[in-house]
Amino acid sequence: MATGNKHQQSHSKVRILVKTLLALCLIGAAGAAAWYWLSNPPKAKRRGKGKDKVHLVNTKTVKPFTKRMTVDAMGTVEAVDRVGLTARVSGRVTKVNADLTPGSYVEKGATLVTVEQRDYRLALEKARAAYEEAKLAVEERKLAIRERKSEIAKADKELILEKARQEVARSEYRLFTGEDNGQDSTGTSVLPSADSAVLKNLPGSSEAIPEPGRQNISNDEKSLILRKPHVKAAEAALDAAKARKASAEKAHKKALQTRRKAKAAMEEAQLALERTTVEVPLNAVVQAKNVAPGDYVAPGQSLATLVNTDRYWVTLNVPVDQLRWLEIPREKNDKDEGSKVRIALRSGWDKNSYRTGRVVRLKPGLEKQGRMAQVVVEVDDPRSVKEANADKPALLLDSFVEARIQGNRIRDVVKVPRTAFREGNRVWVLSPQNTLAIKEVEVKARTPDHVFVSEGLNKGDKLITSDISTPVEGMKLRDPGEEKKRSAKPDNGKKSQKSKRKKKQ
Repeated sequence: MATGNKHQQSHSKVRILVKTLLALCLIGAAGAAAWYWLSNPPKAKRRGKGKDKVHLVNTKTVKPFTKRMTVDAMGTVEAVDRVGLTARVSGRVTKVNADLTPGSYVEKGATLVTVEQRDYRLALEKARAAYEEAKLAVEERKLAIRERKSEIAKADKELILEKARQEVARSEYRLFTGEDNGQDSTGTSVLPSADSAVLKNLPGSSEAIPEPGRQNISNDEKSLILRKPHVKAAEAALDAAKARKASAEKAHKKALQTRRKAKAAMEEAQLALERTTVEVPLNAVVQAKNVAPGDYVAPGQSLATLVNTDRYWVTLNVPVDQLRWLEIPREKNDKDEGSKVRIALRSGWDKNSYRTGRVVRLKPGLEKQGRMAQVVVEVDDPRSVKEANADKPALLLDSFVEARIQGNRIRDVVKVPRTAFREGNRVWVLSPQNTLAIKEVEVKARTPDHVFVSEGLNKGDKLITSDISTPVEGMKLRDPGEEKKRSAKPDNGKKSQKSKRKKKQ
């Protein structure tokens, strides 16, 4: 047992010694390697001149063309005219059109609602009778005026005749007395002789003829001799006739006013009777119904709501920078000059279904959410009522639609894919020497997938469409597609020559 223990102790000592020696060897090797690398650091060696690396690129030959711009937009269908029909008179509703139901189409001029008319017919008959009576009164006043005019003419004639008689009497009086003023040299009035025609014509002259010779007369007698009372009586008769005419004219004027009032009352009664029937003012579809037979309605009470079906409006939201491509009429009646628009409703129509319209207006403000311009498009016959549109889908109010607006044409532009358009409005072109040329271009228009360049690219230029990791102006490039085309040309020529030879044989 003692010898076994001694043997085990010797073995353990040997293991410890071996491990120690191995550790020391590893430490020494590591120290030697470290010393070597520190004393001999690595040095960069300069590479020798080699061939330049050539990048492969894809190109597209530039071909200017004329592009018609299109603007895609979305918007909402709106009613052009929304009419609320109301009662104009009061009364009981006696009849309602069967088509007065929401969604039904009603034509212009159709009667929708009828209010009881009996009371309004009676009122119209009374007004007509009053008007006829007023017309008769006017005619009577006209006749009275004509009679008064006749009296005036007669009185005026009598006055003229009486004045003529007065002149005759005055002349005879002068001849008899020899005085111009009808007085003698002493200033006393002188009576003409009994044989004078003046005295003979005087009333009661046969009984009061003075003796022949010169007699003294009073002023009253002289006035009677010169027929002054007769002239005054004729003038009074004329004034009375004129007064009666003025009174007749005043009565005529009043009769005319009465007739005008009676006519206005008759027309008002006629209008009230006409308003008992409510007609459709335009071709429309019924949106709401608010009346039924037997209802009592008052002026201003709502009966129905109609929407014009001759046309709808679609308000489209368009980016402000896209407005320059659109034709927007400036005059009210120039809607045919607006840009054409194709409208589609993906959620409810077939893929190939659409409606067409035209731009008619540009709203004055921007919409609040997206700050976009609002373009108004007008669509005729949106409900497809006409036969020409029978196979087309109907537009629904307040529906959200997609639209493509046909814009103006831009000429001599180059279509550049977005992937080939570089920062700073630059493009890469493969030069005739197969090197990279970086060109700055002028952009005319942009779409989500392409950029349309108006200046900076020429016809025949090879536009680089692939990417280059580190582009440097003048670097060597190679287009495999172009090389294939070049290599294919001689083969095509040889084939054509062989075919010609075979044909000759």
